Amino acid sequence: MDNCFSIIIPCYNKGAGIGRCLQSLISQTYGNFEVIVIDDGSTDDSRNVIKSFLKDKRFRAFFMPTNNGRLVARNTGMRMARNKWICWLDGDDEYMSNYLELYNKAINDNSDYKIFTSGMLIHEKDYDGYRIIPPFDPGEDNDGMKTFDKGNIGAGSFIFNRDLMWFFPEDALNPDGLENSLPERLVAKDDKFKEICKQNEEGHWLPLGNPYGDDYSYYWYLTRKNKSKMINAILYIQHVRD
Repeated sequence: MDNCFSIIIPCYNKGAGIGRCLQSLISQTYGNFEVIVIDDGSTDDSRNVIKSFLKDKRFRAFFMPTNNGRLVARNTGMRMARNKWICWLDGDDEYMSNYLELYNKAINDNSDYKIFTSGMLIHEKDYDGYRIIPPFDPGEDNDGMKTFDKGNIGAGSFIFNRDLMWFFPEDALNPDGLENSLPERLVAKDDKFKEICKQNEEGHWLPLGNPYGDDYSYYWYLTRKNKSKMINAILYIQHVRD
């Protein structure tokens, strides 16, 4: 079965990396996907690079007039998504060429799952080479919160069925950025989340210690009531401060 994927890419001043990011999608060995790039008011050359890829009909872009933050960009992209499976990709990162092919196979082989994870490589500007982050295995208890200690979930290292989709609380944004804020309606009645989150003065729920970002918060909540399936492969490359 050929599953359909929506790849959502927030981009703000990623002119140095967005071309590489989008080229990694052109190079996919599996072609049933759409790409939604949300340019969040970039002031560098990002927009011109994005526009050069729009000749491929699988690619769409929305250009925001001002910078609103990554959570607003992610929300906008998810609202525009047409397909059943939602994938995230940050504007300076990239997928391995077999990313969608292996996720498609995993979906077909595991029809009772709605969340899938894989491993990733991390490339840091001042680091010679790549760090390998192995795939996250939730174990028999399917406890997605184990990622809190392990640090092995990135924006592109999981995908999920659109039936599970929820939107970030956009009023959580401020100059300091609350990129891992969770909606109160999702957390307030969940005792497990109350154990690892705190509520700030504005009423937003944040993981204790605030160690990770929106990808962690999103994955945590997805796995509260839904099991995830690990793909034993490295499929995502994260570039840190490229």
